[in-house]
Amino acid sequence: MIRKGNRRLTFDISEELHKDLHFLTFENNTSIMVYVKAILKKHVKKVRKVNKERVLPLDRKHPM
Repeated sequence: MIRKGNRRLTFDISEELHKDLHFLTFENNTSIMVYVKAILKKHVKKVRKVNKERVLPLDRKHPM
């Protein structure tokens, strides 16, 4: 059972998802905060790569 006081980082997610995160962090010998930060870091890296590919080259003018 996860006490309410221990859900500061994940208070806005469902109890079921919090339990899943807790289980994954236990399996990977880490904390929920470290695990979520790692997932977020991967996501940000992926989004930046996609956005970088969408950027027009500087020598092309964007039609406005």
